[in-house]
Amino acid sequence: GSVYLAGTTFSSGSISANGHQNTFGYGGTDAFLAKFNADGTRSWGTYYGGNQGDYALGCAVDATGNVYLAGGTGSSTAIASNGYQNTFGGTSVPMSDAFLAKFTSGGVRVWGTYYGADLGEYANDCATTPAGHVLIVGTTRSTAAMAEGGHSNTLGGGTDAFLALFTSTDGTAVNEVLRQGVLRVSPNPGNGEELRIDLSVIDPQHGSRALEVLDATGRLIHTLQIPSGAERFIIPIDPALSSGTYIVRVVAGGMAFTERVVIQR
Repeated sequence: GSVYLAGTTFSSGSISANGHQNTFGYGGTDAFLAKFNADGTRSWGTYYGGNQGDYALGCAVDATGNVYLAGGTGSSTAIASNGYQNTFGGTSVPMSDAFLAKFTSGGVRVWGTYYGADLGEYANDCATTPAGHVLIVGTTRSTAAMAEGGHSNTLGGGTDAFLALFTSTDGTAVNEVLRQGVLRVSPNPGNGEELRIDLSVIDPQHGSRALEVLDATGRLIHTLQIPSGAERFIIPIDPALSSGTYIVRVVAGGMAFTERVVIQR
């Protein structure tokens, strides 16, 4: 069978051929992924990096031969496309996000996603599941946008471990899939003018409901008491709000329903 090698390189030559990215990203370091045949000959190799430092720390192969690359990145370009989080979340030193990318066995990238908020994340490894999902494990210092629907949804200390589960088809976080039909927010990505909120399938027995909007640090930036019986409504977006990742949360009857929203101005 084939063998994959993942790592980090400072080199601008001899690393890539016939892959997704054949030139060095010039961010100081690039991640790389290479496939070798059983006889040791290289089938293909690719850089994976943008305008800052990028590091590969793990890779995994699924049952159909696709390969996944996980690591950390400081780059705001060339990392994410068609995935769960397409914009860089880092805003504070160290500015880094975890990343996960899917490639075909021929070295073509299918999708790539950031996974991070403001205070620094790395993915230390990844693995595939029999159900066709992809897991990443890593570390985070961020207080928001990292954990939902899991064992521990709040940061416990200066740095926490994290575990996240994604679909293999498009890099959607599995918890996002499970929440669809509970809280719907559109457009997402947002255009920076307004958000349409759909609560039509939240059980009215949850009682009074409050809507909150938080930034990537967990800071509350907007709150609204939802009128009784309201199912769909529009909230304006503050013109001073910058582009980035935000959390829309509806608190109802002691339960919280959340949706990650990207604002693009």
